[in-house]
Amino acid sequence: MFDMELLRPQWFDFANCHDEPVETFFPERGDNLTVKRAKQICEECVVKQECYDYSIELSEKFETLGIWGGVSQKSRRAILQEQNKSHRRQPYPDYST
Repeated sequence: MFDMELLRPQWFDFANCHDEPVETFFPERGDNLTVKRAKQICEECVVKQECYDYSIELSEKFETLGIWGGVSQKSRRAILQEQNKSHRRQPYPDYST
């Protein structure tokens, strides 16, 4: 295990989840009630965007589990796959005109 304090960004002090149990944001598969609770906490959070961006940054190094910025791991994976597709499928420039 690793120390989460080492990975905790400064904006976390302002997050709605600051005093919540970490398990709320890392629910067991199929625990829809906990997922709903986590997303409700994130919904009104002032650092929701920073949290989501941080999860994307972390996912470049390793797979990011849990709910970050109100977005689940499954949803983040789909978003990233879609972004990667759009970057790879850039149309060839038309220089004929």
